[in-house]
Order: sequence, then C-alpha cells, then structure tokens
Amino acid sequence: MSPRDPFIESKDVDLLEPEVRQRVRNLLRSCHHAGIVVQVACTLRGPGKQGELWCRSRSLVELQNIRDTVGVAAPRLTRFVRDDWACFGPKITEHLPGQSFHQWGMAVDVYVLVGGIAIWQPSSVINVVVEVAKGEGIVAKNHRVPNYLFPWHHLQFSKFETPLHNLHLVGGWSDVERAMAERFDI
Repeated sequence: MSPRDPFIESKDVDLLEPEVRQRVRNLLRSCHHAGIVVQVACTLRGPGKQGELWCRSRSLVELQNIRDTVGVAAPRLTRFVRDDWACFGPKITEHLPGQSFHQWGMAVDVYVLVGGIAIWQPSSVINVVVEVAKGEGIVAKNHRVPNYLFPWHHLQFSKFETPLHNLHLVGGWSDVERAMAERFDI
C-alpha cells in the first residue's frame, strides 16, 4: 500500500515526519533498554481509514450533519464520511478525516508486549512508557473515554488536540483538505 493511499493504516515508523520519527525511535530504544517491549500499532493513517473509524460509532444523522457543515469547506474529505460505515459499534476516535495527527505523520499508537500478550490497559509499565515519551517531547494521551472499544495509548508531537487547534498548521477545514490532498490521493 502506498503512503499516499487514503486508506493506509501503517505501523511503519519511517512514514512519520522526520522529527517525530526520531523521537519515536528514541522512545522505543529507551524502553527496550529499560526491559519494556513497546510495539507500534499505528503510525500513518490516511483520511479514508480515519473516516471509517470515526463513522463506526456515529448515527446517520450525525454523518449528515458533518457532511452539511464541514462539507462546505472540505467536500473531498467528507467523501470519507459514509453512511455504509455508520453504526457498527463503540467509539474508536473523536477525530474526523484530516483532524487526527496520524494523517499528518505526527502521531503513533502503541501498546506494551508482556509475555507475548498485548497490554493496552493502564498499568505501571504503561506509565513508564508515558514518562519516557514525555522526556522525548511527545504528548501522551491515554484514551480511556467511556463507550470506547478499548483503551489505547496515543502519542503525538503536538500539545494541540487536532491540527485545527494549531493555527500554525491550518486556519480551517479548507486548509486541512488542501494539506490532505498534498499528502494523499484524495
């Protein structure tokens, strides 16, 4: 799958932005030296895949509302807000296509491997990973929101919740769409 594919969901650290890539490698190396096996669950995620994840817990009414509001400024992105992806289960993400730092190559989801078992739940080991991440200048977010499918550990290179909150990146949805068109084949 090409890094420009809007449906990519990769575990490849090389697809991250250079500064983020180096910080994630430092994190993995530091954890390894501490005897903690950290595995990458997701690095670059395209806006199409983000749309699938976002839609799965939303109603058809919510999807139509997003298409009506966001679609004015970002019609190509709202093509990834599809009715056939709706109503499949609990929330996985709060972020629409283009709104997650995964689409910008600035985020990674991780878990810890203990005795061959993937550990996603909060634990003392996860807390160590979070502290190492902070030392690398990576913002750690533990998504333990009620009604989510599972808790997971999201690391990103921005203190802002989404690129829309970071006016150095974009001014609005039309800028997000333009950036996504430059990064992905949308």
